[in-house]
Amino acid sequence: AAWLAIIVCSGSYDATAPVNVYGLTAWLTITTGIASYFGVPSGPTAFMGLDPATSSFTLYFIMTQSLCALEIALGIGERDVIVANRVVATVTGVLMSMLIAVIPPRRRGGKIEPFVGLLRLIEGTLKEGLHIMLENNEKDDSDTAKGRLNELRDAFISQSHQDKADVEFLLKDASKHNALPFLKVDRDGRLSRSLETMTLLAADVCSWIEFAIHVAEDEDVKLSDKENAVFREGVEQLLQQLSHLAHTGTDADTEHAKGLDVKGAVGDMTNVGSRRKELGLLLGSALFICKKLEKEEIFFASLSS
Repeated sequence: AAWLAIIVCSGSYDATAPVNVYGLTAWLTITTGIASYFGVPSGPTAFMGLDPATSSFTLYFIMTQSLCALEIALGIGERDVIVANRVVATVTGVLMSMLIAVIPPRRRGGKIEPFVGLLRLIEGTLKEGLHIMLENNEKDDSDTAKGRLNELRDAFISQSHQDKADVEFLLKDASKHNALPFLKVDRDGRLSRSLETMTLLAADVCSWIEFAIHVAEDEDVKLSDKENAVFREGVEQLLQQLSHLAHTGTDADTEHAKGLDVKGAVGDMTNVGSRRKELGLLLGSALFICKKLEKEEIFFASLSS
């Protein structure tokens, strides 16, 4: 654009021809105005600056054209040399960014690995909480269980916040140029909605751990041998379901699911008496979270297939 501006404003293809400063000023004013019009969003959001989906293109066009045209007009360099240098610099920058993109770890907002990592963290935390409750029910050591659950909750909150922040950064960075269809990484918003779902699941797991701490320290929640066996069966089946979530949608997962009856175990646990409804609720809420996690696993399996 700067090369064309100099030719038009000088009225000659000759690189040494003098440039009409007034004409160049008019050219830059008009082209900058047009670029800004398309780069600034409509409505009140215009006060917040350029549209994130097109801002880099708008800024690059305005700065490159203005700098090259002014340098040529002021005689700092020869027209073709300055334009050629800018083209080479731009191509070099693009090639360098492509090179960096293929260097490990290749973390990209359009990849599902960071999302799956957050999902695995949620699954692993729930699994560890179930293990702790199972051991507590067998050993009847509420103080140890309470301490381990508190540590698990604190570690999960810290790690999940960090993982969520990483995923949000990658997705936001990769979504800067959504105005160009071929650069979209989240075409229908499914990744954004999945991140919101996992945020809610993380909150559910935190609430579940809090409830587990309450159950672990409640002296009234004591089970007979038969009731303890029902609880152990329910926890073990939930643990099996969590262990197979990574294989959701596969043939192995289908065969595995035929042998599970978590709902039956939860129902048995809920009906053992009013004093022990807490354990039934604990299993039921864990089952609810497992079902939500399974839906997310199916979603990511469909993206990777």
